Amino acid sequence: MATESNDENKFKQCIQLIINAVSDTINNSEGQSNSQQLLNDLRKNIKTILEKSLSSLSSQCRNYLLNVLHEYHYDAKDKTLSNSFTEDLLDSFLNDLQGRLESLDVF
Repeated sequence: MATESNDENKFKQCIQLIINAVSDTINNSEGQSNSQQLLNDLRKNIKTILEKSLSSLSSQCRNYLLNVLHEYHYDAKDKTLSNSFTEDLLDSFLNDLQGRLESLDVF
């Protein structure tokens, strides 16, 4: 039972780190003309977060997270969001991640 709780905490931390990265990108993109650079930085940040976090998650949590990311053009082979992930997706991506994080506390 302690392992399950520890896994859930690691999972929540991973999602929260991604939420923070996406939120920072949104905040930094307002009124900026370098949106492509900001998206590239976000891709790198998410890749780094996942490289540090995925191996410590259970297969169930890892698969769940990868399925969520796949909906937003995550390329498992390159372990990053693909170039088809655009600035237009940032808000929905953030809202989706926040909703999923909040739902973990409900269930």
